[in-house]
Amino acid sequence: MKTLILTFIILFFQSFPLLAKERIALVIGNSDYLVKPLETPVNDAQDVATILKQLGFDVILETNINRQETILSIKKFANKLHKNAVGLFYFSGHGMQYAGNNYLIPMREMAKIINISGMQSISFVDRLEYLEKKAINVDKDILSIMKSEDNGLNILILDACRDILVAATKSLNQIKGLASMRKITSDIDGTLIAYATAAGRTARDGGVGERNSPYTKHLLRFMKQSNLTIESMLKRVRNAVIQETHFEQKPWYEASISEDFYFFEGKIDANIIRLPRETPYNTDNRPIYNTDNKTDFPLPTHVWRTIKSHSNSSTHHKGITDLAFSPDGKTLASGSYDTTMKLFDINSGKLIFTFEGHSSHVWSVAYSPDGKKALSGSMEIKLWDLTTGKLIRTMGGYGGSTTSLHFLPDGKKALSGQADMIKLWDLDVGQIHTMFDMHSDYIRAVVLSPDGRRVISASQDKTVKLWDLSKAWKPTRTIEWYDRWTTAASFSFNGKKALLGDSNSTVVLWDLPTGNIQYLKGHSATINTVSFSPVGNFAASGSSDNTIKLWNVDTGKLEQTLHGHDKSMNMIGAVCFSSKGILATGDHKGIVKLWK
Repeated sequence: MKTLILTFIILFFQSFPLLAKERIALVIGNSDYLVKPLETPVNDAQDVATILKQLGFDVILETNINRQETILSIKKFANKLHKNAVGLFYFSGHGMQYAGNNYLIPMREMAKIINISGMQSISFVDRLEYLEKKAINVDKDILSIMKSEDNGLNILILDACRDILVAATKSLNQIKGLASMRKITSDIDGTLIAYATAAGRTARDGGVGERNSPYTKHLLRFMKQSNLTIESMLKRVRNAVIQETHFEQKPWYEASISEDFYFFEGKIDANIIRLPRETPYNTDNRPIYNTDNKTDFPLPTHVWRTIKSHSNSSTHHKGITDLAFSPDGKTLASGSYDTTMKLFDINSGKLIFTFEGHSSHVWSVAYSPDGKKALSGSMEIKLWDLTTGKLIRTMGGYGGSTTSLHFLPDGKKALSGQADMIKLWDLDVGQIHTMFDMHSDYIRAVVLSPDGRRVISASQDKTVKLWDLSKAWKPTRTIEWYDRWTTAASFSFNGKKALLGDSNSTVVLWDLPTGNIQYLKGHSATINTVSFSPVGNFAASGSSDNTIKLWNVDTGKLEQTLHGHDKSMNMIGAVCFSSKGILATGDHKGIVKLWK
């Protein structure tokens, strides 16, 4: 029995390598300085604390604390460290260097430190003594105390190089930012210090609408990626920040560590389906249907109405990118390359509103659950009041085109796909609530399940992931393509199936409970859009081959091919169903048609 218990314990810790060494973290964020307050440090600290807890750290979180409170927190933190522990200290807020020392600025001391630094009548020794009493010396007050506990690894992450506008004269030779601590790290084994920017330079706070600073935003993004050593993770953070800030901010780190450290050391997941180049392929060996047999349920077979704007024969003067019906099925929203979103009455076909103001193509549109608001996504995201046609707020304006938008069921949050990031927005304040780093390349589709709990995301990294919003760091299922990427996705209305469209002109039916997939062949070009019908057992796909195809999702049969759009140099950009089963289709020439 003792042997059996010992074997179980060994196997347990081998299965969870990150838990073999205890992980302790102290996370501090100071925003509310009386002089030069900052926007993001409290958010930075809260978000870092959240993800560290998810990664197995025992976290002490402190925000907006003074020097005495900071020293007490450091002592509390040090008391938890021991020989086999990993210690991590994170700080977001103001920092400065003086006489080769790095100082973190607590609350209540900002104005005094700026004042004393700028007074020429104060001697060098007195100024240094004052800083030692009022600020936090990174080496003496933090690192030395951590190392005194003789734990194996100490990590310091300092997003603390904001420019505090020190009123120093040239004679003081005040240097911005933080100083290198290379000598200290080289002398003390098991130490890594990461900086938000290069020595002697300052780092950005978050911009308008940003929840996090550029450095912490990308730190949060890459800490969750599996099987990255801390050095590899920090290199990815550096490259992402450099790209975002156009080489103005260059993070760096100094290290003297002998063993690899992983924030998240992932395991091979049995739910990952790796698909080979060969097609056709389906995991349950069912036949792949490609017939024109009809079924006995009603299909939309003829054009009921062509939607037009007041002054044009087309809906938009450029191509349609996305379509969405209101929850009651009475109105239709359309997004276009012409940088506008339009709202139409379905029964009359008349234009209700044109929503303008985007800086680029409107790639995505979405209705709120109550039908009173709408979102439109471009480089930025705009929230609209549909009763007045007025803009409520603009969010973002950075990070790439918004390829997908979805309201959560409460109507207070929304999910977006933008560049290679998925973002959850708090619509009441217009800020990012959470960012999900699920993919390594451009995101082509993000769809939300009808119950608002699960997400399917697809990317040009050739993966499709099914994941739970509350457990985003661990996808439930993953498809890894070999020779294609998924371009469009849709949940069935019972949430049990998904329809995917890909760059190899194939529609894929994915059974989510079992993971089985089935290829549906019939298109001859890239699939741009797919949608499940809420009535009947069929779904629609639209392609660059300028056709719309209707599929029986129970059998996989092709039931109908619709030809109604102009055939000359055209393609289908969007399809969607109303709650009553009306099909809307939009093409590259700006035409929207309704089918019954």
